[in-house]
Amino acid sequence: MNELILILEENPEIQAVISSSLKDSPIFINQELDPEYFLQQVQNLNPDLIFISNSESKHNYKTCREIRKDPLINNIPVILLVNAKDEVDEDLLREFQINGM
Repeated sequence: MNELILILEENPEIQAVISSSLKDSPIFINQELDPEYFLQQVQNLNPDLIFISNSESKHNYKTCREIRKDPLINNIPVILLVNAKDEVDEDLLREFQINGM
């Protein structure tokens, strides 16, 4: 069975990079722009891995909090997609139980 990665990323250029990076793999990816719809997709599809962009941080952090509060999906690994120049609060990483960035 193929693995599923759900990605919350608003930038179409970054979406294209992610898609092209995984196009030859057996991994199925589903990319979303809307944080609320993304959360519904996480709940419905129960992916193997989640990527969340830092670009719309306030909305995306809220989405991450909702994932971590839900006992049915809170064990899914989350990777935070950040720009190399972005500073990320270490307390937020601990709160969200971020698995990588």
